[in-house]
Amino acid sequence: MIRKALLGTALTLGLGALAFGTDFFTFAKTAAQEAQTGLRDAVPVSFEIKAARQKLTELDPAVSAAKRVVAEQQIAVERLQSDIDRRTAALDEQAREMAFLRDKIGSGELHYAGRTIGESDMKRDLAARLTTYETAQTTLGHKQALLEAQRQTLAANERKLDAMLSARGQLEVQIEQLEAKHQMVQARETIAGVEIDDTALSDTRELIQRIDDELSVRERMLDEDGSTWNGSVPVSEIVKEGAAAEDAAARYDALFGAPTKNLGGDEA
Repeated sequence: MIRKALLGTALTLGLGALAFGTDFFTFAKTAAQEAQTGLRDAVPVSFEIKAARQKLTELDPAVSAAKRVVAEQQIAVERLQSDIDRRTAALDEQAREMAFLRDKIGSGELHYAGRTIGESDMKRDLAARLTTYETAQTTLGHKQALLEAQRQTLAANERKLDAMLSARGQLEVQIEQLEAKHQMVQARETIAGVEIDDTALSDTRELIQRIDDELSVRERMLDEDGSTWNGSVPVSEIVKEGAAAEDAAARYDALFGAPTKNLGGDEA
């Protein structure tokens, strides 16, 4: 089965090379790139954001391992520092004791708990103490050098851990920003995709117009009904109109003078 597949692939490549010549492989590469681009474009943004968050969580084991290394080195440095402090205190005590013996050498014997300690015994004891002190001092120097190296390594690892935590925090913030931006874009796309039905708007306008026309007709009918005489003399209206006419006549006479009346009939 595999041999058939390989043979089919070889035949396809051979026919393509014969048909297109040296450009065949360029065409094939371009087609593959476009296919990859099409696949990427088909992936939803929400899925890509989830994939980015998944990749971010995949960094956690490395971060945890770095934290453990730093914690172990911190404990090792603390223990070594405590050991150095203890050894330093012991050397200081040995130095004080040797100083006491050195002061007594040449000044006679020592008497302690019923014993007499001669000068030769004090010299041998001082020599032994010096050898022990020098060995302990050399060991202390090695441990101090080791402590300095461990501190340098710890400081470098702490810087690396801080950089890892900072980078992870920045990536997490960027992913959160992408999520917020994606939600905003989705909201805008939802609003942009909402279309108002023009038919409903037109129907609503026509209904409002019909209602307005109906009310206008009924109002006009009421006005016409009010202008038709129903057999009752509108005394108050007549009085108002007469007063207005008299007022207009008085104003005219005041401005132009009262007209003369022709009492003798028609003018000659």
